Amino acid sequence: MQTISTIATQGGVGKTTLAVHIAAAAQADGLATLVLDLDPQNSATFWGDKRLETQKEAPPKTKLAVRFAAAVRLDRELAQAADEGYQLVIIDTPPTDTNEAKTAARLADVVLVPVQPGGH
Repeated sequence: MQTISTIATQGGVGKTTLAVHIAAAAQADGLATLVLDLDPQNSATFWGDKRLETQKEAPPKTKLAVRFAAAVRLDRELAQAADEGYQLVIIDTPPTDTNEAKTAARLADVVLVPVQPGGH
């Protein structure tokens, strides 16, 4: 199982957008995917709920789930995800420099930090 964490110290930079787009693309590619939403705003969780509503008529062949989680349980959440057969877990962290982000970074195979494009 691969784990990706999206981390940023400020809000509004596209962290959750990046996480859910990667999740949707992974599902489309046939990977069983789980998003763990550590952000108290619950944006990824709300996206997952809406996605479930729209897919009731024609459920996809590959599973995609979103769960609200707490960083103190992240080790257990990842172990449970592995037991449930998820191939990819994406962790969406709160937009602050907190223990949640540090824990998510430590447990991830890949850490993605969205940044604004800039020129010289």
